[in-house]
Amino acid sequence: MQRNTGIIIAIVIIAVVIVGVFAMMNMGPAQTNQITASGTKAAFKNNGTSWIHFVAVFENVTMKNGTVGNIYADVWLKDNGGMVNMDLSNLAGYGNEALPAGTTISIKAWKNVLRPEAGGIDDLRLQMQGWSNGQSPPTDEEPFLAEFTDLTVIQLPTEITDNKITTTLDPAEGAAWLAALSNAEGTMVQEEELLTVNADGTVTITAVQPPVLCNLIAGIP
Repeated sequence: MQRNTGIIIAIVIIAVVIVGVFAMMNMGPAQTNQITASGTKAAFKNNGTSWIHFVAVFENVTMKNGTVGNIYADVWLKDNGGMVNMDLSNLAGYGNEALPAGTTISIKAWKNVLRPEAGGIDDLRLQMQGWSNGQSPPTDEEPFLAEFTDLTVIQLPTEITDNKITTTLDPAEGAAWLAALSNAEGTMVQEEELLTVNADGTVTITAVQPPVLCNLIAGIP
C-alpha cells in the first residue's frame, strides 16, 4: 500500500478538485474553525511519543444550504497529548446547531509520525472523539483509537512548533495539502473512518478500511 502512495495521492487530488470545484461554486468562501457550544465537533489527540501530521478529507458533507461538498483539514499534533478540536457544524454552515441526526461522513486521512530529527521508527496513536453538547469532549464516552506500529519517523518542519489545525472548503487548497504529503512517500499510513451523528447528538466513529485506489476512482463523477 505504501509503495502506491504517490499514485493514490494523485488520484485523490483529481477527485477532490472535480468534486470540490462544483461545491465551491455553490458554497462560497471557507469558514473559520470557531468552536460552538452545541454544534457537532471532533477532537484529535496524540497519545504517541512522536508528533503526528495528517491531512483529512471529510467527504460528502451536506451543508446547511443543501449543497454537498468536502471539508479538508491539515493537522499537526505535538507528542504526548497534543490536541485540537474541529467544529464540523460551523464549517458546514449550521453554526451552533448539531448536524442532523443520521448524518454520516466519510473521513479519509493520510498520516505521518515526525520528530525534530528524522530517523528511527515509532508508533502512531491517534485518539478521535466526536460530540455535540459542550465545547469540550465528554469524559464519559469511549474515544476511537487509530493505532499503527513501526512507522518510519520523518523530520518535523522547523516552522511547526505547536498544535495546529487548518480547515478549508476550497478543493484547490485541500489538493495542495495532499500533494505536499507525496514528499513523504513510503512513510505514511492511510485509513478511512465513518463519523455518524446519533439522534441524541452523540457521535460514533468507526473504522472502515484504507482509502484504496479503486474506492477513489469510484468516487469521481
